[in-house]
Amino acid sequence: MKTIPKFFAAILLLLFVTGCAKKADNTQSSYEFSIDAYTNPTDQTQLHITFEDGRQITYSGTKDASGMPVKVQNVVVNYPDDPGDYIIQMDDNMMPKSQMTPNGTEFEYQWLGDSVLRIHAISPGGEVQITIPVNLKTLGTFAKTGNTEKSGNVREGVPSKPSFREYMPYESKPLKPVDDNRMIFHVRKCGTDVIGANVILHVDPALGGSTFPCTDIGNGFYSAGIPKRGQTPSNYEQECDKIGNIVNEVCSNYDMLSLLGSGVTGAICTLMSDEIAKAFPGSASGDKIKAMCSNAVGALKTICEFNKKTNLGDLCKLAHLLYFEPKQQQYQFWVDVAGNGIAPYTSGKGSFDPDNPQTYMVDMSGSFDLSSLYSNPADPAPLQGYTAYADVTCPDPGGTPVTISVVGTDGYSNSFTQSFTANGQISLYVPGGGASVSDHITVTGSGKTITLTIVF
Repeated sequence: MKTIPKFFAAILLLLFVTGCAKKADNTQSSYEFSIDAYTNPTDQTQLHITFEDGRQITYSGTKDASGMPVKVQNVVVNYPDDPGDYIIQMDDNMMPKSQMTPNGTEFEYQWLGDSVLRIHAISPGGEVQITIPVNLKTLGTFAKTGNTEKSGNVREGVPSKPSFREYMPYESKPLKPVDDNRMIFHVRKCGTDVIGANVILHVDPALGGSTFPCTDIGNGFYSAGIPKRGQTPSNYEQECDKIGNIVNEVCSNYDMLSLLGSGVTGAICTLMSDEIAKAFPGSASGDKIKAMCSNAVGALKTICEFNKKTNLGDLCKLAHLLYFEPKQQQYQFWVDVAGNGIAPYTSGKGSFDPDNPQTYMVDMSGSFDLSSLYSNPADPAPLQGYTAYADVTCPDPGGTPVTISVVGTDGYSNSFTQSFTANGQISLYVPGGGASVSDHITVTGSGKTITLTIVF
C-alpha cells in the first residue's frame, strides 16, 4: 500500500457538532470519525469510514476508466466487538440484497414495498432456513390476501406434484477476463456450476484492501476488481462529488434510518427467534441465526447513518487520499464461498500477478450435500400453492435416495423420494394452506437434512 504524500500526511480526524432537538434544550453533542477516499481507478474500494464508537463501513463497487465511481455493489460493516465482517451485497437499484455474517449465517432481503421487507435467514451450511415477512412501520407480519374464512386443513385431498431432474455433467471453458484488472473465478462443485453464492477474494499482501467481495456474473462465474498501477488522479473533487451522490442513492429509495428506528431491530429479531423456536426447537443452527440477527439488521441502518449526519462529498475532498500501487513482489490469493445454502468453503492459496489477472477454477469437489432449498413463489399468500426446490450435489454414482417432505400445522403432509446418481434438483408442489398456517419443508439424504418454514 502506498500513500501519495503530497495530498495529506495523516488521516484527518473531523469533529462535527450536531444539535439535539429536545424541545427548547440546545444541548450540543460531538461526533467524531475518520474518512479515507480510494481514487485508484482499478481499485473497487470507494470510501472507508470509521465511526467514533469503532464501527467501520467500507463502500466498494464499479468505477469508470478515470476512476469515477459508478455504482455501489458491496458495503462491509465491522463492529469493534465482533471479529468478522458483515458483507452486504447490493442489487441493481443499490438496495441491500443479501448479507453474509461472521459465523456463516446469510440474510437475504426482498423489498415488497416501501416499508415491507421479506427476510430469509439461512444458517451456516443451510440446515435451518426461516422466512419472515415484516412491515417495518408496524413491526409485524404484513396482512396476507386471499380467502381466509375457511379453517382447518383446506388442502385435504388436493394432490401434490413431485418431480426431479439430474444435471448433465459438462466442461465449461473459462471466461476471458472482462477487462485487464479483474480476477474471475469459475466455482463448481462435483462438476456443476455453483449459482448465486457469495464469493469473497482474499489477497496477501494487501492491494489497497485485503478482502474483495466478488460480483456474480452468471453461470457459476464471479468477478473481483483489483488495483493496478495508474496515474495520480486529476479529478479528485469530481470523484468526491460522485461518491457523495451514489452513497446518497443507496439511502434515497427507502429511508433506512426512519424504517429501522428505535426498537425495530429488536422487534424483527424477536419475530425471527419466535419462528425458529416453533419450527426448530433446540436447534444449534437456529441459535447461530439468532446470534447474528441484531448486528445484521443493525448493519442496514449503519450504511445510511453517516450520510444523515453530513455532506459526504464535501468531506471526501478533505479526506486522507489513498492511492495504491502494487509492488513488484509475490502475491497470493484464496477465496471463501458461502451462502445459498451450501456449506462454507475456503480454497487453497494460489499465486497471481496483479498486472495480469486471469480466470481461476475453484473446484469444490467433495461429499454429498443438499443446498439451495427455496420456494416459488417465495412468500405464498393464503390458499396459494407453491413449489419447494432443493439442489442435490455429489451423490453416490450408485444412487443416493433423497426425500422431500412437507408437514403443515393444519395437518397436511406429503413426501417424495428419488434416488440420485448425479447432481440434480428435487421438487414438490404443495397446495396453499389457510391464513396463519405454517408449512415445514424438510429435505433429507445420506445423513444430511435441510429445512425451510413458510407462513401463509
